[in-house]
Amino acid sequence: MGVIEVKKNKVIFQKRDELAVIEPWGKDCLRFRASPNARITDENWSLIPQPEVKCSASAGDDKAVIVNGKISAEVFSSGKVVYYKNGKEILAERPYMAFNTKYRVYRSLGGDNHRATVIFQAYENEHFYGLGQEQNDCFDLKGSTSELIHKNTKSSIPFVYSSRGYGFLWNNPAIGRCELT
Repeated sequence: MGVIEVKKNKVIFQKRDELAVIEPWGKDCLRFRASPNARITDENWSLIPQPEVKCSASAGDDKAVIVNGKISAEVFSSGKVVYYKNGKEILAERPYMAFNTKYRVYRSLGGDNHRATVIFQAYENEHFYGLGQEQNDCFDLKGSTSELIHKNTKSSIPFVYSSRGYGFLWNNPAIGRCELT
């Protein structure tokens, strides 16, 4: 189990091998950052600075809640994060393995560099769109795997839109993979 605290409208989750922060990022948006390191870089990598917004965050014994307009998130002492839009669940993390309590897994690549894996709950009738331009016949990406790497005939944009009414930007300047089930 981890420790949850609220500082300046940010929810901070910390345990022995992870530090995670959820903060408001513009209107109706939340930014989630996590690292197995003792600190999180403030590098924005191409995100435009956002104006201050009215946001509320509170922490209890077992969880913290952050609300920014229409979107909110609950962070549990287990590390699990669940996102809501207008009070309705839209995205929830699930454990890396069936009997595991880790919601994000990091593998060292040397130094402070890591490969991160996060798995979200699959919802029936959810459809996905985006991830750039690729020469395939898929408009709905549900059930597909996409490499997040630029190639001669492919332009990767690590943003996916869900039919559940949310968008997800994987803002990390690295090669990756996205499996949409």
